[in-house]
Formats: sequence, structure tokens, C-alpha cells
Amino acid sequence: MSEIFNESTRVLMVQIYSWYVFVPVLVGLFFLKRLNAEQKLILYIALLSGINHKASQLVMEMAVDHNNVWVYHIYIPILFWLTMRLYKSAIRVIYAKKLFDLILWISLVFFALNSFWIQGFKIVPTNAIFLMSGVFIFWGVSYFYSLLKQTHFKSLETDPVFWFSTGVIMYYSSTVLIFLLVYNYLERGTEATYIATILNAFFNLVLVTTYIISIWVKPPK
Repeated sequence: MSEIFNESTRVLMVQIYSWYVFVPVLVGLFFLKRLNAEQKLILYIALLSGINHKASQLVMEMAVDHNNVWVYHIYIPILFWLTMRLYKSAIRVIYAKKLFDLILWISLVFFALNSFWIQGFKIVPTNAIFLMSGVFIFWGVSYFYSLLKQTHFKSLETDPVFWFSTGVIMYYSSTVLIFLLVYNYLERGTEATYIATILNAFFNLVLVTTYIISIWVKPPK
């Protein structure tokens, strides 16, 4: 087993994430009075991520079978809805409102079918994660495309959605390539799975960092 990619490193990454995931929430509360509508949605997304992480840990400790996977079956639809609201405003110039509503309802129906009949509440919802990752990447790429269609100068360094989309594309691209590969094709407990899960944890920290920057910046009025 590698000296870097092993169980100790994985546990360390989880411990770091356990406190780091709440940093965007603290930053958001500090700057709450000046946050715009987009930054408030990002704050809600960051808060939801923190609650999901802590809830999954508590369920793992308290449940008889130590199965906390059902928490993610609840987390994914809420995360999807909040993120859709953010992009519905950010890229409304290139997509009609009806497209967002259609994607939302199709996805929510699929999430429900997957949780109750396809994979069940005690299995990691990889199908739902795959769909959500694909839609999030689509929205992120669409946002960058919308920037090319703008006719006026816009400072991206103070644009919350720019930083948020950067993190979304990086993290969910890695999720599709790494996280789903581990759960579907690789044998558990091997060095390859540790490499995949640790890299996924690293990109998770990158995503949280983009949440922090998104909430920290002061967009022009």
C-alpha cells in the first residue's frame, strides 16, 4: 500500500473537510448584510453541504447497521434544486425558463425512482450522482458560454457565479471520472480506490474553497 494513498490519508482528508466545510457558512454570516441574491443561494448550498456531512456522520454512529447512505438520497434533490435556482438566474439569457423547469422535474422524478425502486435507500445513489454531475457540468459550461455572448465588460474576479462554476466543473468532472468509477468498477480496499477517493476528497476541498471565494467577493451593484 502506498505511503500517501492509504486509509490514514483518507481519514485525514475527511477530518480536514469536517471543519473546512463550514468555513463558507462562517464567511457568509460575517458578510450577510452585503450578500446579493446569488451569494445567498451559494451560502444555502454551502450550509446544506455542511449539514449533510454532519448528518451522515451522526447517522453512521447511531444507526444499528451503520448505514448512512439514505442521507444522500435526501441531500441530492435539495442540492439540485438550490443549484438550479442559482443558474436559472445566471444563464437566463441563453435558456428559456421552461427548460430549467423541465430539467428539474425530470431529475426529481428520476431521483425518486432511483431511491425507491432502482438502487434503494441503502445503496450509494450513484445513478443520481451521475445525472446531477452531468447537469451541473452542463450548467457550468453554459455559464461560461454566456460570458462570451455579453456585449459589455464584466469583472470576473468579483463575480460569485464565476468562482462557483469553476469549482462545480472541477469537482463534478472528477466525480464522474473518479467517484463513480470506484463504486462501479474497482475492487474496494485496493490502492486504486484509495487514490480515487483521496483525489475526490481533494477536489471536494477545492469546491468548498470556491464557495468561500464566491461568498467573500463583493460584486458591483
